[in-house]
Amino acid sequence: MAKPKKGRKVTAEAASAAIPVDQIINHCLVWYGSGTSGMPTRLDAINDLVTFFREKFLGALEDDPKRWTDKDDKHILERLFVLRCSEAIGRLAAQIAISKGEVSIAKEHTQAARRAVVSAYTRPRGYWCSAI
Repeated sequence: MAKPKKGRKVTAEAASAAIPVDQIINHCLVWYGSGTSGMPTRLDAINDLVTFFREKFLGALEDDPKRWTDKDDKHILERLFVLRCSEAIGRLAAQIAISKGEVSIAKEHTQAARRAVVSAYTRPRGYWCSAI
């Protein structure tokens, strides 16, 4: 379970509703896979995506343990946006791999796709998901 930031109290209800970061990462990877349309992704690319998602969600869950739960109506559009971005990363990574004649998605393809999606939906630049 995520620990609250120093000086912040978490209610028993919020703590019991908390969702593990690994579950959020799994959810994002399902949507990423949907975007790839079944094109295989190499293990180093998957590991890189897991690291990326973990870095983005750990702080957010420490700040608000109910985030991404069914009890958090306030962030439902945010959650859908992040999942659609995960899908877009998969779709773009597959397109990049295909354009290079590859039969699977490599780490450089997911990183390029991630940069493009983050840049497209960042205001200000570099802020995508950092507030999540």
